[in-house]
Amino acid sequence: MAVTKQVVDLMLSFVTKNKKRDSVIAKPLKEQTFATPEALAELVQKVHSAIQRELPVVIAKMKLYLQNLSTRTILFKPIKSRVGQSRSSAGINRGPK
Repeated sequence: MAVTKQVVDLMLSFVTKNKKRDSVIAKPLKEQTFATPEALAELVQKVHSAIQRELPVVIAKMKLYLQNLSTRTILFKPIKSRVGQSRSSAGINRGPK
């Protein structure tokens, strides 16, 4: 869970703000200061950078301590799943181009 938090914490924060906003304000999301197109592009870029920076480190550590590929795959699967769920919650289908 700690790895997922490192990688997608900014995105989860955005989703939380959006859910709070939905219950309080009727103003369109794109007019909110935290959800301008520029802010969202920056958010996606930061999350993408975090994924590119953090996940290889985790995988390298797993390879160091876990020689069996099947074991690494099984242990990495929840991380991959949580990152995917977080991206889906935020409405992000893929990283920046």
